[in-house]
Amino acid sequence: MGSFTAKSLALVSALSLASSALAASYNGTCKQIERSISPASAVFYPGSSQYATDIFHAYSSSSQNATCSVQPGTPQDAATILKIVGNTRTPYAVKSGGHATNPGWSSTPGVQITMSRFNGAVYNASTGTAEVGTGQQSEHAYSQLEPFNVSIAAGRVSGVGVGGFTLGGGYSWLTNQVGVSCDTVVAFEVALPTGKVVTATNTSNADLFFGLKGGGNNFGVVTTITYKVVEQPAVWGGLVVVNGTDNIANLSQAISDFQDTNTNPKAVIGVTYGFDPSFGGLFISVFYYFHGPSPPAGTFDQLLAVPSVSSSLSVTSLTRLVSAFNGPEIAPRALWRSISIQNYTVPVLAEIANQVTTHGATAWNHSAVAFTLAVEPLLPNIFNHQPNGPAAYFHRPGNFLAPSVVGMSWTDVTEDSFFFDLLKTVNFNVRDFAASSAGGFQQVEPPVGILYPNYASYDTPTSLLFGSNLPALRLIQNKYDPQGVTNLTHGWKFF
Repeated sequence: MGSFTAKSLALVSALSLASSALAASYNGTCKQIERSISPASAVFYPGSSQYATDIFHAYSSSSQNATCSVQPGTPQDAATILKIVGNTRTPYAVKSGGHATNPGWSSTPGVQITMSRFNGAVYNASTGTAEVGTGQQSEHAYSQLEPFNVSIAAGRVSGVGVGGFTLGGGYSWLTNQVGVSCDTVVAFEVALPTGKVVTATNTSNADLFFGLKGGGNNFGVVTTITYKVVEQPAVWGGLVVVNGTDNIANLSQAISDFQDTNTNPKAVIGVTYGFDPSFGGLFISVFYYFHGPSPPAGTFDQLLAVPSVSSSLSVTSLTRLVSAFNGPEIAPRALWRSISIQNYTVPVLAEIANQVTTHGATAWNHSAVAFTLAVEPLLPNIFNHQPNGPAAYFHRPGNFLAPSVVGMSWTDVTEDSFFFDLLKTVNFNVRDFAASSAGGFQQVEPPVGILYPNYASYDTPTSLLFGSNLPALRLIQNKYDPQGVTNLTHGWKFF
């Protein structure tokens, strides 16, 4: 026993020394950055309020205590920072909005790069585009473009960072009209790990342009994205909540019918099956969006005929609509999993309701504060909108799928493993039902059933996100990041 204790103490001492050495190394990197950047940028350390803001994430399970945070203020400073962390092999992370649920995707024990100084949105009427800084939340970009009556394809709920959203593909309220967010991009300004700043378009650095459209953080730090804008009128929309067994059955039928019959790209619904004991268990919330102040008669009538317990429907601006919609419950712990569905048939929706009901009470007994499964009945031609060519995110014209996401939020850190396993169970049960005869033999596996990166859990194989694009993406990464600097941060990796 004495020998065991001595060995254990020696091991603890060695690990402590190693940890101290790493901390000293990371701190040295921070100091080097501080000496190398221009006055337009700044470095912050633990104890400052700005540092606390920089490392903050909507879910604390996604946060880490960085050695320092740095706010680049120019593209060249961003490139300088990236080159320094590469030379010192210091782990880093890039944060746009801090809305990610995957641990470490935008947080690090090393250098936290926070893009908050890239927060402009400049409209160019002559080109019909807007240059948008990646360090702002979507509703902030909307508010800057609102005076010009234009908008971009960005987040649907408040708090979603522009950068991470678009680099992960990006399903917006405009997806029926213009496709996913990355397909509306005409240019990326990128700080490369080599210390250079380049612009990527479909004619200049075209391979990099392809990679950045859904390929995540594998090539550098994107500072500004130029989007093709969409005319933005006042909108009609809001959240309606329904509960009760008969109402839920009738609403599920109406959701499936809306998917099958809607042909108006301006009319969109986002549906969430959720569990909450205060609502009597199972409920459905439907977020309505119409790209204009008044949807044509008949557009949503069958859905709205179902009695509801609450409604926030109104005519408003896109900025106010998104700002008022918080999305999933904010809690200390959270995780999502992506599911791809081709057809929300009534049996598939009934199975989704069954999974939420079956596991809801158990989840609450383990400290859950939210358990949701969201479905998105989009138009089947959304992948036909690719004016600037294909993208890293594998979505081919004709291979329609709708992204669904099962999400859970909880408070007890000791229950992390329980919720990880429960999420997988619900994920696989819904996926397998959709693929069965009862679900309509849907193609939920590659090459058709590719998953949406922004919803996917950290254990998802990248082949399920990028499909046959993976070999090309590896070559592109090696070309623009020959030292593998971007592998010092987490995210979807190509190897």
